[in-house]
Amino acid sequence: MKNTLIVMFFLAVASSGLMATDIFVQPGENTITAALATAEAGDKLVLVQEGVYSNDPLFVYKPITIAAYDGLATKPVVSFLYSTDTTDSIFALLERTLVFTYASMTLEGVEFTMESDFDHGLPTRMFRNRAYKDVNWKFTDCLFRDASQATMSITGVLDSFVVADGSWHYDGIDYIDNDGVIVDGDTVAQMDVQGVLDTLIIDNCVFNNFLLGGPKINHKPGHGRGVYSYIQFTNNTVSNTDHHTIQFGMRDVDEGSDNSLYGTAVIDHNTIHGVAPTTTNRNAITLKFVNSASTIMNTTITDVGNQVINIQESDAVLVDYCNWYNSGSGPVQQWTDGGHNLQVDPLFADASANDFTLLTGSPLIGAGSDGSNIGDPRWPTSVVSVDDDSRIIIDGYSLRQNYPNPFNPVTEITFALPIAGNISLRVFNMLAQEVALIASGNYPAGLHTVSFNAVELPSGIYFYTLTSDGVTITRKMILMK
Repeated sequence: MKNTLIVMFFLAVASSGLMATDIFVQPGENTITAALATAEAGDKLVLVQEGVYSNDPLFVYKPITIAAYDGLATKPVVSFLYSTDTTDSIFALLERTLVFTYASMTLEGVEFTMESDFDHGLPTRMFRNRAYKDVNWKFTDCLFRDASQATMSITGVLDSFVVADGSWHYDGIDYIDNDGVIVDGDTVAQMDVQGVLDTLIIDNCVFNNFLLGGPKINHKPGHGRGVYSYIQFTNNTVSNTDHHTIQFGMRDVDEGSDNSLYGTAVIDHNTIHGVAPTTTNRNAITLKFVNSASTIMNTTITDVGNQVINIQESDAVLVDYCNWYNSGSGPVQQWTDGGHNLQVDPLFADASANDFTLLTGSPLIGAGSDGSNIGDPRWPTSVVSVDDDSRIIIDGYSLRQNYPNPFNPVTEITFALPIAGNISLRVFNMLAQEVALIASGNYPAGLHTVSFNAVELPSGIYFYTLTSDGVTITRKMILMK
């Protein structure tokens, strides 16, 4: 492996009555690997700069948090070190996996990608848990993209495998004697014993471009026990997968039919689009072994090749205030219709470009259980003016979500014009007071990107408005300093 200079600083902070440490990690090769080697239980690895943190497989043996430094304009990117070595059978069996966990892991504000392997057509998977007790995953405000297998899975232990430079990693297990993985004197994983998560929480995340499924915890024989007690999947956007997308099993398939073992899955306020639209046997949401406290609410599901929801071997699950459209079929098997579900075109701004802004007139606006919009609440509502005949005249005009968002203090805004014309792009505060003029004048037809520097504005919610030829489009952005 390459030797990489790692710059770290240590700051002691109080956490749950214990002295935890913030370990500040710079971009580079295997810098996170080195930080994990020094981390203690409860520590936080803070990725201090934008850029790429490429690593051989990461092994989490103690409860840890990996988080972006507050105020970064874009998410730091954690990627897998690409290797062309596919000759070893164990390596091929394990595929390319970015993170193995034997203890709890929290991820905050970070981007994960398997892009290098994905581009070479190699099988990849982002996360695997091998421990069979005391492991919780919590992912918030993260972006997961470009992988050729499911985002996550539960597996048993294999002895060893080859890493990027061709060397063997023994994973804390004696290769000959098949000893278990021992952490702080306690065996947490061993051969022929499948892993299990206690809880899984995924909130405010984006999953994009997965060839064999998005956030999946497998529930097939020999694939682990899934999640034991509780799953929360809320306020997320999932797009462009060609396999079962959200697929959660909540106990082992061999544990019999005792429904007292079923877990609770809460799925709420998600936008799911483009699930194997050209096939006939892939589902958007599949749940197995879940109890009657489980719910699927305020979620929109579009362009699915097969069933939007399939609930198997479970208590009846309430499905309410949801929408499905342009899909093979509606929910099937163990579900209860709450009476407020829709089957309508959501009127996205540009789903092909992963822009799921709800256009004015969308039937999802205000149709949620609490009067909110159905879908991921981070997608705003586009406001457009109408002509004298009360027809929406947005055709050909678009205003994209600023990126990054939230931002500090610089962000970029992209808009498109179908014809040349005079435009204005203005920023307003929550009191509808204009605080900035970003662009104005005559612009040619086509796509335009401008930069906005809010260094002189306080943190808060702002609205940016594009006006051209009688069309007005407004979107929301968040400045966080």
